Amino acid sequence: MSNMPKLLFLHICDYAFQGPSNKTNLIGIFENINAKDFPAIHPNFSIVTNIQRTGEETKKRYNQEIIIKDKDGNIISRANKDLVIDKPNGKAIFAANFLMTKFPSAGEYKIIILIDNNEIGGGKFNVTKM
Repeated sequence: MSNMPKLLFLHICDYAFQGPSNKTNLIGIFENINAKDFPAIHPNFSIVTNIQRTGEETKKRYNQEIIIKDKDGNIISRANKDLVIDKPNGKAIFAANFLMTKFPSAGEYKIIILIDNNEIGGGKFNVTKM
């Protein structure tokens, strides 16, 4: 199996968008969501990743998937996008927007980053009762 791209960063934020000159803008980076009751619905948040193709990799097209799982391993939400990284050591940013996401209970939630169905990294965040 050839080398996979590597995850350079992952951020959870209120909102992310492409600005002038292809700059990615992240607003309100956070690690915790506070909820009054459960199940809780969070109206909008973004998960932003930056991946880098390794110098040895010859493949240029990838499918990136972001999966959010609860503490029991149930999938809460997911997003994916086809990416093209045409230069050795080139990078790609994926900003996935999650709308009306339902969190069944308080606890830690895991973010899993897949490239072509292979896990390359991830992160976590907490949903807590206010």
